[in-house]
Amino acid sequence: MVAEHIVDPTKTLAALSRFSKPRGRVVIYTVNRWSPLALAAWLVPFRLHNPVKRVLWKTEPEDTFPVAYRLNTRATLSRRFADAGFREALFTTLADCRVFFRFRGLRRLELGLWLACQAARIPYPESCLLAVYERA
Repeated sequence: MVAEHIVDPTKTLAALSRFSKPRGRVVIYTVNRWSPLALAAWLVPFRLHNPVKRVLWKTEPEDTFPVAYRLNTRATLSRRFADAGFREALFTTLADCRVFFRFRGLRRLELGLWLACQAARIPYPESCLLAVYERA
């Protein structure tokens, strides 16, 4: 859950390639660039991130870092990992229903929205990406 903070993907993936054996795997679990919270984090000035996170999740200032979103879509992950000598072995999105977990009423509303999306067979808007890349 840190890919959104990586500023230099080329350097990071080159290091992952050096540290991975052939057929070794790298697992990425990160926020989806197009999720509502990710979009809000991109639009809201960084100085306001921790106050919002403190209300939602009781985080401390030292737990808040700037976001870059250079590895947070399937297209960018696939392209960057391919450039570093990896192939995509698995990719999926996972619904993320943790935004309001601290607040009982909002948590129930969030889970109800997730259930409604499931029933309508549409993706839940707040999601994370889970991908596995295998080194060639």
